[in-house]
Amino acid sequence: MAKNSMEKTKYSIERYCTARTMCPELFIGRDIVNNPTLSQSFDNITISYLPGLTPRLHKVCIVKIESPESEEFNFESHMKRCLMVMEYYLKEGLDFTGFHIVFDLENFRLSHLGRFNISLMKTMSIAMKAYPVSFAVINLINYPTFVEKAVAIFKPFISEKLLSRVILMKDTDEIRKVIGNVSLPVEYNGTTSLTQKESSDLMKQNLINIREYILKCDSIKCKEVKKTDEKVKCYQEMDDGVAGSFRKLTID
Repeated sequence: MAKNSMEKTKYSIERYCTARTMCPELFIGRDIVNNPTLSQSFDNITISYLPGLTPRLHKVCIVKIESPESEEFNFESHMKRCLMVMEYYLKEGLDFTGFHIVFDLENFRLSHLGRFNISLMKTMSIAMKAYPVSFAVINLINYPTFVEKAVAIFKPFISEKLLSRVILMKDTDEIRKVIGNVSLPVEYNGTTSLTQKESSDLMKQNLINIREYILKCDSIKCKEVKKTDEKVKCYQEMDDGVAGSFRKLTID
């Protein structure tokens, strides 16, 4: 997954622990049983992780906002949830080379934009480097007309590499052309017997089953004071030269 680079492999392993000290807000309260806000995330947004792989060996997941009301949209909980899924796949063993993400934006409204936290987006990008997978393809479907402008707003906070992978598509017929034999949920005229919500709930149960494991992972941290200046500089360069987490940045 590190493209046969020993240095990238060592960096990824250490970053797995370092991320918990650099981005602590994303690695606390990750207990679905005792965190009602996190549990509510599964009702507000459904994410189905589909069986099988695309011709490019990507795992397809469909992300859908279930309600047009933005009050219950908790961006931080959604980010924590995505990182928890990464713990699950690391534990089970990766059999894919990246995620092919399909965002169904049928219920996405302008009010949802106000719920996005720019500083947390930067923090999330740092945390994701702790895991050996990437967002290989990002498709947007059923999107309202303002989405193209919204993408332009977030452009300064998204790497050009990732932005180049965002592709707007008209409908699921176009999606089928690129995902191969991966079966879509019932709502998308797929051949699987599961609905989007049922598939999403399966992952929720998987995360509940490894609850103790996730809590143990969250207790792992790096002793940053033991890092040499050379190593810190090297990590900053591997982060594309961006130091810090913009944790205190606010946008009016």
